[in-house]
Amino acid sequence: MLATKEQLQKWIDAGKKKMRADSTGIEATLHRNSEVLLRDNEIKNMSIDLGHRIVEGFSFKLYQPCYKSAPVGLIHDIGVIIDGEVVSRDGIQLILKGGQRVMLYDAKTIQDIWWNIVEPITVFVHKKGGLKPGKHELEVIIAEQIAEYYEQPLNMIMGDIEATMLVAK
Repeated sequence: MLATKEQLQKWIDAGKKKMRADSTGIEATLHRNSEVLLRDNEIKNMSIDLGHRIVEGFSFKLYQPCYKSAPVGLIHDIGVIIDGEVVSRDGIQLILKGGQRVMLYDAKTIQDIWWNIVEPITVFVHKKGGLKPGKHELEVIIAEQIAEYYEQPLNMIMGDIEATMLVAK
């Protein structure tokens, strides 16, 4: 299941109607979580060698929205919109610590690699030729389940942030 802005809005609305136990301060929590997602102001064009072919695209660093570390498998979804264009989830790879690469849709299977709050994950987006040098509008939407409440799909840390980021020449 993929998170959308509409799902995020439903989650916020549920908090306002006190349908969630954590409804107090939910908007402030979402804002605080979103502020830390993108700390670097740079998008990098890069290529990945898959052995049988080279994949071109761009990447950026994404930081943990939760206040503590969590297994990569708790990432429910990451949505990327670049310059108003929604990126297909099939074209998103996560580059984990140590350089291990995993497709976004396979992230939920990884329980033995942890995403630390001070170590970003590199999000690589397949895009032939990458991005032109200059400023680009990047929007990231993330949904991550909270470990203690793994069985409850509504207990998530979610964030949504837009940033103008620079692609180096």
